[in-house]
Amino acid sequence: MDIAKKLGIKDGVVTIVGAGGKTSLMFSIAKELRQKKVLVTTTTKIYYPLDDQYDYYYKYVEFPFKRMKGITVIGNGINDENKIIGLEEEKIKTIREYFDIVLIEGDGSRGHPIKAPEKHEPVIPSFSSIVIGVIGIDSLYKTINEKNVFRLDRFCTITGSKIGDLLDEYKIAKLITSKEGLFKGAPDDSRKIVVINKVDDEEKKALAKKIFHLVRYEFAVSSVKLGIFEKWR
Repeated sequence: MDIAKKLGIKDGVVTIVGAGGKTSLMFSIAKELRQKKVLVTTTTKIYYPLDDQYDYYYKYVEFPFKRMKGITVIGNGINDENKIIGLEEEKIKTIREYFDIVLIEGDGSRGHPIKAPEKHEPVIPSFSSIVIGVIGIDSLYKTINEKNVFRLDRFCTITGSKIGDLLDEYKIAKLITSKEGLFKGAPDDSRKIVVINKVDDEEKKALAKKIFHLVRYEFAVSSVKLGIFEKWR
């Protein structure tokens, strides 16, 4: 897919937020950069990765504080749902010097294709150089309800919607561009990149273009599952 190359990710701190494929995107980028020293972590919780997705796992208190080539996953332990418990910003700041690139998942979405951040979300470290906001194309033209939208009340407030409305491209654009929306809390000087995921055919590309024309951020479409990634802006 060459995601890292197409997005110009070589080093720094990348935080991924939103819904509809954050974790898969994060580990795809990590795999592409495996010859470097890559840290994968979260400020919330993520499921423990598959064996081929990482080289080392450490609880923060066990990290040897040395530079190691490959993908290193670090958290504050593993809970009873087999999820890695996230690190606080200060801990990430302490260990980032041991890595060429840091990849962080900055919020959760419980498998929904789209979400709005709650008031305490997302948790984006202040030193993030790139923030990637992910939305699943399968949210477009769905009914706005609990099944399709995570943090439903916040979504309605941010986008001016009502439960039962159609989730069209204008509401998605509003979520992307609102100060309380997709990139809420992103550092002012960070690059902000929209990734519309699950775009796996020409029909879905046409749908993604409707969103593309309404926003001015860097923009890409993907199907991480099928190995497709295109940078449009």
